[in-house]
Amino acid sequence: MLGVTIGCAFLGITLKEFTETISHTLAFLVMVVAVTYAFAWTIEIVAGVSFVSALLAFAPGGQAEMSLVAAATGVNVAYVAVHHLIRIFLVLVCAPPLFSLIRRHRNRKQRPQT
Repeated sequence: MLGVTIGCAFLGITLKEFTETISHTLAFLVMVVAVTYAFAWTIEIVAGVSFVSALLAFAPGGQAEMSLVAAATGVNVAYVAVHHLIRIFLVLVCAPPLFSLIRRHRNRKQRPQT
């Protein structure tokens, strides 16, 4: 069902629009993976945590999925799960006030000066 819904979103777009979307997605993927690797490498050096544990802890993805991969690869599942839970908590707590500040800042810029 999810695949059909996503597929329908591409209905009626041109080949150029499709290739632009794919290229932007791949560029974003490369950036996210590079940042994840940088964090994992830094954590390995600074904290002495295994690279794979740090990589899974900072990898973009669902908490359940990353925990399953951690269990399958034999790394510390608790470490990976706690990092993802903290990330989810921070997003839920920090995002609404941050978006509120951004909205207020934009509204101030859009008001005509008298």
